[in-house]
Amino acid sequence: MARILVVDDDPHVRAVAADTLTLSGHKVDTAQDGVDALYLLKQHAYDIIMSDLRMPILDLYGAGPGGPTLAVAFNGEKSVHAP
Repeated sequence: MARILVVDDDPHVRAVAADTLTLSGHKVDTAQDGVDALYLLKQHAYDIIMSDLRMPILDLYGAGPGGPTLAVAFNGEKSVHAP
């Protein structure tokens, strides 16, 4: 079981990802933007961060140096693995 943070500004995408991962036995937290994600990252250690690349408030591109080492982003068509 992994602890996973799902970050997406689209509530439907967040819910589907969280529900699917939870049903697979994982502990899942969600954040609606990068600001919420940074708050949660200070509170918990995550095995995986799944994040939309572009969000209105602090997206993955705004994370800067020291950001997450792995993210999986949903773009509606495919998954993109970003270092």
